[in-house]
Amino acid sequence: MRNSFRLYSSMHSSYFDLISGDKETQQTKGLGLLLSKSDTALKAFLDIHSIKSKVGEIDLKSLSRVIVNCELISNSTNKYRADIVLRFYKEGQPFKAILIEAKSINKRISVYEANKQIENYIENEVFEELDIFGNNCFGVTLIKLPSYNKHPSLISITWEDIISAFYNGIRSATHVYED
Repeated sequence: MRNSFRLYSSMHSSYFDLISGDKETQQTKGLGLLLSKSDTALKAFLDIHSIKSKVGEIDLKSLSRVIVNCELISNSTNKYRADIVLRFYKEGQPFKAILIEAKSINKRISVYEANKQIENYIENEVFEELDIFGNNCFGVTLIKLPSYNKHPSLISITWEDIISAFYNGIRSATHVYED
């Protein structure tokens, strides 16, 4: 599987591209980079119960390519910016996509507003990169406080969900069994 990390529209991004920006964008760019560089983190993220229950199982070993975009800018008249976009390909064909709208871990933001924003992105096909995924495009709102969402393609998770998933994923990946 080939992974690539893209910040804004740049084809070649590095850790140094994450240094500038306010706290929210640093958090999302850092998360995006981690998801692009660590299969353990990506698997832990995809195994979060609320994500897995709507997106389904994604076997990383079966994927031919994963593209992680941070701060992807739309080509639409109104310029929108997606915090993180995960695009999964199997045998070179579009498989599933996840668009993440993250709000700062330090702020209490209404999940309703975040959901409206991401729903607009998906339903109005704001990002042409996602068109080829059709109904296999899911939206994730990442906020501070837990919330419930009935929308069939929208998922709400908290920063605590991610921290716990990463902690448990790393513990599982590095667990040594004693005889």
